Amino acid sequence: VTSALTLWAIVYPAELDRDQGIVSKWLTTGNVRSYALYLNSSNQFVFAVSSNGTAETTVSSAAISKVNRWYFVCARYVPSTSLSIQIDNAMTVNTTSIPASIYDNARQLQVGQFNENSGARWRGRIAQVGLCAYAVPDAMVQQLFGALKPDLGLTEGEEYVPPVGPDEVTLYA
Repeated sequence: VTSALTLWAIVYPAELDRDQGIVSKWLTTGNVRSYALYLNSSNQFVFAVSSNGTAETTVSSAAISKVNRWYFVCARYVPSTSLSIQIDNAMTVNTTSIPASIYDNARQLQVGQFNENSGARWRGRIAQVGLCAYAVPDAMVQQLFGALKPDLGLTEGEEYVPPVGPDEVTLYA
């Protein structure tokens, strides 16, 4: 990937304290890392990219403390400039040693896991997954956040558990 990249999803973790993949092209065995968006065992959402299949550059959110609630997660890569991750309205940006490109491996895009067979499968629900070969501007990310919340019956700060619908997948490991 030589252009910018934006990934987003609305996620509903059912467990914490374990690695859980959201969207990725990532496998540490054989050094075929490209990019990964996941929740780590420290309960932080992480966006990681690799320039050569081995090296990793990351940005992490503040730790979350609640399960059984929806989170809007958006990650952006701007070549040689920044990695950012936004959780609901809170954004964290890394501008240190950002690679000029992301390694292009032959792995298939995975939703609901990363690092294949490592047990890093998502525990909960994932809805409204998106990927764009463009660094979506902040104003558009805010519009996306605002537009996706009503699809799930959410208002600012509200915790809501909707029934599983046709546009939502519940993943089990």
